[in-house]
Amino acid sequence: MNLTKAKPIPKELEVPIVHLVLEQGKRYYVHRTATNEDEVNVAVDYLTLVGPYESRRNSHLDLFVQCFNTAAYHQLRTQEQLGYIVYACKKFSNDIAFLRVLIQSEAYSPDHVEERIKLWLASVETQVEEMTDEDFDESKEALIQSKLEKFKSLAEQFSSWADEIRTHRFDRWAVEAKLLKEMTKKDLIEFYRTYLKESINSTTFIFKLYSNKFPQQATENDNVISITNVQEFQSAAQKHAVFYSPSNEPRKDLRF
Repeated sequence: MNLTKAKPIPKELEVPIVHLVLEQGKRYYVHRTATNEDEVNVAVDYLTLVGPYESRRNSHLDLFVQCFNTAAYHQLRTQEQLGYIVYACKKFSNDIAFLRVLIQSEAYSPDHVEERIKLWLASVETQVEEMTDEDFDESKEALIQSKLEKFKSLAEQFSSWADEIRTHRFDRWAVEAKLLKEMTKKDLIEFYRTYLKESINSTTFIFKLYSNKFPQQATENDNVISITNVQEFQSAAQKHAVFYSPSNEPRKDLRF
């Protein structure tokens, strides 16, 4: 019974999800200096582009984070002591997925921190290959159970479903859990090599916050795009708009 007498939004009133079209193989930088002259901390937010949502690809990214977020903390925080805040996670923005490594440091410059992040990401391929089947299966099962876990409250259910309103993926967790059951360590290695391993095809966003202690250093690289004005960059960049239908698939894909 439809108590609210709700009707679908007319197609002409639908609001699309708008994406910026990025150049493949480029590194996009945003540099900022802390306005507080006494600030001693710097920060690096390192984002590796994975791409628009696709259930299998998103499941791979979730599994990668499940397997290696603790390893990132152990290497970059415990062993190298780069900073107090260190974590690796998935960032999902406007239906686009990234692998995110975020570090705040008082002891090292943003440039040094960035290099250490890149070296850690490069080392992960060996870690995946050397992972035992038991450890892989344990991480996979823990992720599956978290996706199938029932909502603890109505507020939690509302918040989760609200995130899917525009894409209609209300069964996303069940779909991804089913895909995860079939995934192998070979699949994870292939995902890493395709999307996360630094190459001529990888696209990254790096946000760096400098301080008076560690000022910005000038760098030149053909594959680097420095963004000095975010608003101007967004306005000038090519874009495409995606409209979603209740079938969970993009209905239109318009570039402008």
